[in-house]
Amino acid sequence: MWSSIANTILNHPDLRDISFIVDHNGSAAPTDFGTLEFANFIRLLESGRLYVKIGALHRRSDNIALMEPVVKAYANAAPNGIVWGSDWPHVNTTIKGLTPTPPIEVNTDEELRLLRSWLTDIEWNKMLVLNPRHAFSVEAW
Repeated sequence: MWSSIANTILNHPDLRDISFIVDHNGSAAPTDFGTLEFANFIRLLESGRLYVKIGALHRRSDNIALMEPVVKAYANAAPNGIVWGSDWPHVNTTIKGLTPTPPIEVNTDEELRLLRSWLTDIEWNKMLVLNPRHAFSVEAW
């Protein structure tokens, strides 16, 4: 998917001053690592025109530890382009219809523990503090 819109994001004159925040790990699953589509997303991330929100790893893999190469690839390619998001309230997207369903149970502590073990101190600080501040144009308080 990202390959099909990369040229527009990078070159359309009306989008030159816009940064994009890509939710849910760029929709990459562990099986996407090493594919051409994943490499194209990495190149787009390296352009500095977008941020990728890391979080809700359970939405990409039942075994969230398998997301390690994806997360590390993002952090290595663009340490200034990663941000974290909790994905709260953890909506159950598998049940369709108009009736609200209870949120799914998510072990956010485990996700954060794994992310912390995969990222360097600098990457961790950028993901949680510096990059969101820049992405959302928030002045230091």
